[in-house]
Amino acid sequence: MNRYLTFLLALSLAACASTDRDARPDWLDGSSEEFPARLYVIGIGSADELSTARDRARADLAKTFRVSIDARSTDAEHYRTQQNGAGAETEYSAEIQRDLTVHTRQVLEGVTLPASWQDPETRRYHALAVLNRAHAATRLREDIGGLDAAAETLMNRARAADDAFTRAKLALETVENQRQRGALQDMLRAVDAGGRGVPPRWPLAELEADLDVALSRIVLRAEGDDAWRTLLAGQLADSGFTVNGSGDYAVRLIVDDNAMKRDGWHWLRGTAALDVTGPDGRSLGQQRWNVKASATDAGTAETRFREQVAEVIAREGRDAILGIVRE
Repeated sequence: MNRYLTFLLALSLAACASTDRDARPDWLDGSSEEFPARLYVIGIGSADELSTARDRARADLAKTFRVSIDARSTDAEHYRTQQNGAGAETEYSAEIQRDLTVHTRQVLEGVTLPASWQDPETRRYHALAVLNRAHAATRLREDIGGLDAAAETLMNRARAADDAFTRAKLALETVENQRQRGALQDMLRAVDAGGRGVPPRWPLAELEADLDVALSRIVLRAEGDDAWRTLLAGQLADSGFTVNGSGDYAVRLIVDDNAMKRDGWHWLRGTAALDVTGPDGRSLGQQRWNVKASATDAGTAETRFREQVAEVIAREGRDAILGIVRE
C-alpha cells in the first residue's frame, strides 16, 4: 500500500510539474504560435511589477524602429557635416530624429499587450507586446505616400521658380523630405513581410547633387572685419555657395563680445549676426546667435569663442541666409 501511495504521489508531482511547464508561454522563447513572426512584431519585457514589465515589452518592440531612426539621424548628421564643414554639429540630425519619433509614435499606437505571465518560482512578471505587421505597414505606406507627394510638389515649384534662392531653398526641403522618407522606408522594410517596402521614386544622391548645384548658383560677397570676413567666406563656401567679390548679395558677419574674468576663468560672451544685403544695398534681414566660451587663459578663451562662432555659422548659416532672402 505504501509503495502504491508513493507511486500515486510521484504521478501527482509529475503532473504538477508538467502543468507548470505547460503554463510557461511559448512567446518567452521569442516565437509564438498565436502571434507568428510573419504576421506580428513582438516585444518581451520582464520586471518585478507587471506594469513595468509591460512598459519594457513596449520598449523592446520599439527597438525594431529605434535602429532605423538612429541610423538615419547619423546619416543626416554626416550629410550636414559634408555640406557645412568640420564644425557642424547635430541639430539637423535632431530635427530629423524628432520628426521620425512622431511617425514612430503613431505606428506604435497599434501595439497591444495581449498576454502576461508570472513565474511561479521567481514571482517575476513577463509581458508580451505585439504589433500587427500589416496594420503598421499600411500606416507607414500612407506616411511615405504623403512625403512623396510633398516632394513632387517641392520639385515642381523649384522648376518653376525664377530665382536661385527659391530654387535652393526648395531643393533643400526636398532633400530633407526624402531623408525622412528613407527612414520610414527602413522602418517599413522591418515590418513588411516581403522586406521590400516602397522603393524611392527619386534617388537621394541625385537630389543631393541637385541641391549642390542650386547652392553653387548663388553668388555671395562675404563682408565684415578682416578676420571675421575670412572665417565667413570659408563657411559660406563649405555650405555650397559660390563666394567672390562680384556677388549681388552681400553677407556680413557682425560679432560683438564682452570679456570678463571670474574665479580664475576668462569668459567671452557676445553675439554673432549675419546681415544679408540685396542688390540695391538694402538690408534684407538679420539672424543673430548668442555665443560664449571660457578658458583659464585669455588666448584660449578667444580661440574657443572664434570656434563657437564658426560652428554656429556652419550649422545654421546656410538655412538662415536662404530664409532671409526668401522672406
